[in-house]
Amino acid sequence: MQQHKNSKGRELTEGDRVSVILLYKGGETYHKIGEEIGTSRTTVGRIASGLATPLA
Repeated sequence: MQQHKNSKGRELTEGDRVSVILLYKGGETYHKIGEEIGTSRTTVGRIASGLATPLA
């Protein structure tokens, strides 16, 4: 679960995950994707490499 700036948790949606994958394949950096989606570079990296926990 990602943290909002006001410290409230936020789950990434399936749409967020798809956006990360498409942006990464389009050549965007983890940092740029993280800023756009609103999540950390680590989470972006996990999603892009397929290591993120699958959605139920």
